[in-house]
Amino acid sequence: MGYLDLGDAIVIVPGGTAELRRELLDSVTDQDWDQARRGFGDDELANE
Repeated sequence: MGYLDLGDAIVIVPGGTAELRRELLDSVTDQDWDQARRGFGDDELANE
């Protein structure tokens, strides 16, 4: 078991944070990564 401290809240992660990280990364598609690299349409964000 693990947890994430979000400041005003704590999220309990039954499978642990490593499992949560793995699941989150597996859920992001190549198209999602491409949009993120391009700044989601915001040129300034893309250069951050």
